[in-house]
Amino acid sequence: MARTAYVVLILDAVLLLATFEIIQDVQNRIQCALGSSLYGQGCMLRSSPSFSYSLLTKSFSMVVGGTRLQSPPTLDWVQLIAYILVAINVWFGYTVYARRKAPGPEQAPSTAPVSSR
Repeated sequence: MARTAYVVLILDAVLLLATFEIIQDVQNRIQCALGSSLYGQGCMLRSSPSFSYSLLTKSFSMVVGGTRLQSPPTLDWVQLIAYILVAINVWFGYTVYARRKAPGPEQAPSTAPVSSR
């Protein structure tokens, strides 16, 4: 059981790190869209960048020179990783709970005489 706990902790750490990197990427894209990125020369000045979210999908939209640009829906990795984290931890919690609720090894039958009435 301890080995499974370590595996779950490692998976959690990897997934949380991936989520952090994804969020940093999204923030960089928004900053680029606003023209305030560290790489400002390569980004065009745009206004109103925003994300629209649905179940496991997102889309990015912005206004450029009065024209609204909309990206197609794409997989929202943050939501996907959050669902995976929840599933892994619920599964681990269930297995720990099931092991604790399971009866222990059966004891040897008693050799005490049975009295008859």
